[in-house]
Amino acid sequence: MYAMQPVWTFLGRLEGFDFAAFWITSFAFVVISGFVIDYIMQRQGFGAIFNSLLLVGCIFAGLYVRFAFAKPNVVPLPDPMLTIAVILAVTTLMLTTLSMLRNRFW
Repeated sequence: MYAMQPVWTFLGRLEGFDFAAFWITSFAFVVISGFVIDYIMQRQGFGAIFNSLLLVGCIFAGLYVRFAFAKPNVVPLPDPMLTIAVILAVTTLMLTTLSMLRNRFW
């Protein structure tokens, strides 16, 4: 996973208060987002906890796609905007696909 090296470097450099603040904020954001996604998707959702786990997987998949395929010199966006756009695109695509599969087969 050489493409994810910038993410692992960032996470490895966190220590002390930065480490605690980052992980507490991340956990709160993921859990709240899971509940919001469940509220928005209603019957097509998977439940708040499973939506939260899907969101974590989508974030890491989005980071992988961004660092492996979407280089800033190819896509004309600033680096933070590119990362946010790819994460949102992967999350939307994955949740929409899974909800359509859930309606079709479950």
